Amino acid sequence: MNKKCRTVSESGFVLVCILWILAALTVITLGFGRRALLDQRAAAYALDELQATWLARGAAVRGLVELEQRRLLEQTVGGIRGAVGAAPSSSNLFIQPDLVSENGHDIRDSFPDMFRDSFSSEKCGYVVKDEEQKICLNRVSAELLEKIEALDEKAKSAVLERLQEAQTCLPPAFSTLEELLCLEGMDRKLWFGSSEAPGLSQIFTVYGDGLVNINTAQAPVLSLLPGMDPETVEKIMTFRAGPDGKLGTDDDLFVNSLEELAQLANLTPETVSQIHTYCKTDSRYFKISGFATRRQNRIRAESTLTCVWGDERIGILRWEEKTGGS
Repeated sequence: MNKKCRTVSESGFVLVCILWILAALTVITLGFGRRALLDQRAAAYALDELQATWLARGAAVRGLVELEQRRLLEQTVGGIRGAVGAAPSSSNLFIQPDLVSENGHDIRDSFPDMFRDSFSSEKCGYVVKDEEQKICLNRVSAELLEKIEALDEKAKSAVLERLQEAQTCLPPAFSTLEELLCLEGMDRKLWFGSSEAPGLSQIFTVYGDGLVNINTAQAPVLSLLPGMDPETVEKIMTFRAGPDGKLGTDDDLFVNSLEELAQLANLTPETVSQIHTYCKTDSRYFKISGFATRRQNRIRAESTLTCVWGDERIGILRWEEKTGGS
């Protein structure tokens, strides 16, 4: 009897051990399976991110090529006008308002075979922004700084001090606009602004010769320039909006000279004098932002390059990229 009980007990122990081993193997198998599934999803996500990144790069390059074509076209037309003795044309003739637009340019229709199937619902395009529609921080005057309410006295003093120090050395006072955030008295809330007042990122740039392009500058920037009262700003913006009264549309107007603007917008001589001090009608610095999405816009990649319009070619000054969920 004892022997039989012992045998049954041993068999039960073996069975329990086998069950525990099977349970452990099941858990391990499920763990490996889950890990493999997670790795597969991660790999698929990384592939979609990579695809979005390269599409955004391609879109940015497409914008750069378009800008270069405008430069070559300007040179060709300028050469023809010079040959027949006509007055030289301005770069605005080809740059604005169709290329430089906040609305962006969709390039999917240019590549119909690429944007179909899983890519049919994705976005891809580029936006060209005029950097000289803003105030150049490296050349800002004390008079102009006083009108910017987003900067307190400590921040204004820090900016002026840094500009004075940069006069004795070759590099500019500010290489990137984000350096403003490191100054004493700066508040990050001022960077983005609000509905009542524009942020520093909408007012300043670190590129340009210090003059603001009056063909592309936004009303909040123009209102900061000395001599620009609300009535004058409204006249300029109304003229630029064209017949439909809306900016960013195909009928937007621009001028090739400040004298032309003074005549068309019916500005006073005093205002014209101020405009000559702080404004111009063409630009050399542009920012091209290519963008693309994957997974029904849940993944968004941006590739942004800052370039300068040169006499012989367009040079790239800076290239930035970011990818994340939209």
